[in-house]
This record gives sequence, structure tokens and C-alpha cells, in this order.
Amino acid sequence: MTPPNDAPFTAVIVGGDVGAYSLARAFYEQYGVRAYLISEHDTWIVRYSKILHHVRCPAPAEPDVLYETLTSEPFAGIARDGRPILVMGSADRTVQAIISLHGKLPDNYIGPYVDQERFDRGTMKQNFSELCQKLGIDHPATQILDLSQEPPADLSVPFDYPVMVKPGNVTAWKKIDFPGRKKVHEVSSETELRELTATMYRAGYRENVILQDKVPGNDQGMRTLTCYCDKNSDVRFASWGVTLLEEHTPGAIGNPVAMVTSHHPEVVEQSRLILKELGWVGYANFDVKKDPRDGSMKFFELNPRLGRSNFYITGGGHNAASWYVDEYVFDTLKDQAELVQDQLESCFTVIPQKLLLHYITDPSMKAWVKGIFKRGGGRNPLWNRAETDPRRWALIAIAQANYVKKFFKYYKVTE
Repeated sequence: MTPPNDAPFTAVIVGGDVGAYSLARAFYEQYGVRAYLISEHDTWIVRYSKILHHVRCPAPAEPDVLYETLTSEPFAGIARDGRPILVMGSADRTVQAIISLHGKLPDNYIGPYVDQERFDRGTMKQNFSELCQKLGIDHPATQILDLSQEPPADLSVPFDYPVMVKPGNVTAWKKIDFPGRKKVHEVSSETELRELTATMYRAGYRENVILQDKVPGNDQGMRTLTCYCDKNSDVRFASWGVTLLEEHTPGAIGNPVAMVTSHHPEVVEQSRLILKELGWVGYANFDVKKDPRDGSMKFFELNPRLGRSNFYITGGGHNAASWYVDEYVFDTLKDQAELVQDQLESCFTVIPQKLLLHYITDPSMKAWVKGIFKRGGGRNPLWNRAETDPRRWALIAIAQANYVKKFFKYYKVTE
């Protein structure tokens, strides 16, 4: 389990989801490097893979436990030769764990992230809302509810129902549970809001809750913007994606499963204001939605990493791993063009194409996607010719069938 002798670096990805696999694929295709994926379980997404090494860790989001894994074999042996070891996370919690290990690991371990203070300023939903207001960035109308104490009897909000209810601290949210718990909740009345917040409080959640005006429209109104910031907090790369469909299972709602690459320079300029104000470095992934009421693009949140759907960047003709390597391994990013945002037209999807087309309700968008598929522009990170183990392909086939079952169970076609 050692990298090729001629590999100038080692890639370590903390996570086992499709986003982690997509990034591992990017390293393999661009550099021939088999990344090490650290996760608690040997998930079907990484099982039997030929392009990566899997390393088990009992609690990869816990800094002390992750430290033990990163300083044990095989990493201890790799670290001794002095080559750079890029350590990246595929979820907010694992990114935080990596950030907390800054200065504790040997110098050749590189975590390409901001410090905890900037992380909190950018990712805590209350902070992000205040930042958007300060910079004049379009953002849904928002009210903050403090659940450090029992919620008040009066929960009136300054906008109409339905109201979207989100945890202000995603890491704390994932540590509690209750029946019906979701990533994002929607309530249609103050009574429902009072019941939900009381349930959250009883379950042990003691952070802020974000109450937001619901921006109308289905999944096809969502957008994704991925930016890479250099060490000076200048945006050097931006990739705009038009979401076609999102997950609708309760625990994964909101995660894109299909999107088309496109362009939106105006929104990129807004993101540059946000990221420069924060002093951001590395990747930032923004959730944005088009508001049909006024045509504006509203920023919802900033994710401090590449998203689960980061393979759409590859479909657009770019390699997501290359920005890390150019800056932190070869130190050549400073010699490149200031901003890259042009990309090829392609359609990222992790679900069957027929299932995707079934859920696209906009006729012009459906025709657009059909044309992309006809030209061979469909891109699924799991359909990888480098993977030759038939057991893996059997797991992928089962997963594709399960997607059909889950969507028909949890999501009805709406206009």
C-alpha cells in the first residue's frame, strides 16, 4: 500500500461517499495516484475499487482518532520520505477535524483549509446570513432562533408560511436524533414551528436555528457554484452548475444527484466578494437558488469543501484535484491565468438517465438534457472503466435500482 515511486505526493481523503470517490478518481486520472480513503465503514462506493486504497478509522470526524490513523501505518511510513501528503475531507465534520490538526501533524501533511475562526464565519448559517447582508448579496429573508434555552411561546416570523427550518450548526445537528429528523424541515404554520423547535430542544440541540422564507420552485431552481481560492484568497477557478434533481430521502435531502454545467459570471463576482471578505483558501461550494418572484439568484450557504457532486467539474473539462496539486505540491498556480470559469457542457448524474428525465418537468430543460445525453455528454463518477472487479459493478447495479425505488417512494413529480 505504498504510492508509485515516481508519485511526487500522496493524497488522503477522509470520507467514503460519492464525493470522496469522485475526488479519488480525479487524482487517479490526472496523476496516476491511488488516493487513500479513510472512513469508518467499507461502503459499497469504495468497495473493490482499483483506483484507491481504503483505510478504516473508527471515528474519522474525531480529531484525536483521526490523528492516530494519520500517524499510524501506512501513513507513518509514507511520511518518513518527506513527500507532501494532501489531507482532504468530504464532509464538514471531517474538514473540521483536519483543521483542528493543523500544527500537530508533521510538516509534510497539508490540510488545504482555513482556520477554525474563518470556517465558523463562513459556514455557520447565522454568520453567512449576516455576511450576505453586509455585502449586499441576495439571500433569503432570515430570522435566527436561539435554542440554547427552551423556545418561546411566541414564534412569529416576518415572512409568510411555509417557512424553511435549518440547523445553524450542522455538526451539532448530526449528533442528535428524533423521529422524522431531516437535513431541512418545512413547516406550514406557527403551530408546526412551535412543535418542531420543541422537539429539537428535547432531543438535545442547543445551537441556533435558521428560519427562512421559502424560495418557490422545485429542484430545477437550484444552482451550485464551486470556487477555488488561492493562498491570497483570490478566486482562481469557478464552476457553475444548474441542478436538475436532488435527493429526497429524509437524511440526504438537498444533495444534488444531477446537474448540467453552465456559466454565470455575475454570481461568480458575488462569490468573490464573499470569499475575499472571509479570507478564504481552498474550495468553497455555494448553494444558490433562482427566485422566480424576481429572477434573482439567492445565496443559501457556503460549504467549506468540494461537494458530493464535484464530478460535475470533471465533466466540465477540469480536474478538481489539479488546483490543490498546482498550489501545494508544484507551486505553479501563481504562474497561471487569474480566473478560469469556462467549461464544457455536460450532465453529471449518479442516477439512471431515464429516471432523471422522468423528474425534469421543464420542457426546455428536458430537451437540453436529452441533447447532452445524445451527444455523449452524460457523466457518472461511478461508471469508471478503470474499475474491473465484477463484484463492484454488481454493487453499482444494485445501487442504481435502489435509486429508482427511493425516488418513487419519497418524491412525486411536481411542476
